[in-house]
Amino acid sequence: MHHIFGNSVVSHKRDPEILMIVVLALFGFALGASIGSFLTVVRYRVPKHQSLVNPPSHCDACLRPLRPVENIPVVSWLIQRGRCRTCGVKVPGIYPLIEAACGLVVAAVALVVGRSLW
Repeated sequence: MHHIFGNSVVSHKRDPEILMIVVLALFGFALGASIGSFLTVVRYRVPKHQSLVNPPSHCDACLRPLRPVENIPVVSWLIQRGRCRTCGVKVPGIYPLIEAACGLVVAAVALVVGRSLW
C-alpha cells in the first residue's frame, strides 16, 4: 500500500513487521510476567513448607481466594492500587516488581530470538 504526500511516496511494507514485533513483545511480556507471578508464589510458600498448588492464590490477611481478574500479573496490582479488594490490606510491591522484571526479560529474549527467525 502506498500513500502519496506531495511529491513523495511513503511505503508501508514494514507495517506487518512492526505489528509482529509488537505482538512478540506483548506475548513475551505476558508469558514472563506469568512466570514471575509463579516465582513469587515459590518465594513465599517454599520457605514455609506450603504447597505451591493448594490453597489457590489468596489474600494472606483475610484468606479470601483471589478471583481470576485479581490474579493478572502487574495489572491487577495496579488496578487494585496494591491492596486487597476485600480487607484493604497492602499487598507488597515486590510482587509486581518481580512480575514486571520477568516480563521485560522474556519480552527482550522473544524480540531477539524472534527477529533472528525472520
